[in-house]
Amino acid sequence: MKSSIVALLASAAVAVASIELPAGVPRSLSEFRAKHQYKARRDCSRKTVRIRASENDEDDVADEFLQGLKDANNGGTLLLPKGKTFMIGKPLDLTFLNDIHVQLDGEIKFTNDTPYWQANAFHHPFQNSLMFWKWGGKDIKIHGSGVLNGNGQRWWNEFAGLEILDPTNQYLRPVLFYAENATGLTFEGIHFKDSPCWTNFIVTCKFETQLFRRGVDD
Repeated sequence: MKSSIVALLASAAVAVASIELPAGVPRSLSEFRAKHQYKARRDCSRKTVRIRASENDEDDVADEFLQGLKDANNGGTLLLPKGKTFMIGKPLDLTFLNDIHVQLDGEIKFTNDTPYWQANAFHHPFQNSLMFWKWGGKDIKIHGSGVLNGNGQRWWNEFAGLEILDPTNQYLRPVLFYAENATGLTFEGIHFKDSPCWTNFIVTCKFETQLFRRGVDD
């Protein structure tokens, strides 16, 4: 029985791999970025706020990130430069934002302390979802050539064999990006990478909200 299942999965993998994509369709993240190039359009008239980067994957800068958003709120830009990583190790309520830009050219990465996040992450009743953070407010622009990294490998390993829609499942995984009650939310240029669960979850937002995903690596 086990060998039959393995053979079936192998056949399915071959079938998927053999699917011919139309000419011009990107086949990798690098091809996607080459075809849909992001061009930085930083508004130099806005106040620029910077925060310290993490020294390693254990260096949580969630408090600094939150303060940076508060300092850049109402007309400024939080700049997260290329080559820098910003580890987030606690849930963040970012529903207070107004007229803010976040230029992400580096990497925002979430810690993979799965017991902590399952006990402390925000919860939404739809499919029993968890969230690392929740964004909301008005006129929020998140753009750049950087990465939003869910650090999901440990989550996937520990979730193996479970079903996401099982109502008795006690192991819950966070969504990479969550927004609620937002108006004028835009994403451009960002690489969404290694989400523990769904890549994004946008709820109770007005029609002005726009989400531009520039390369998603599941």
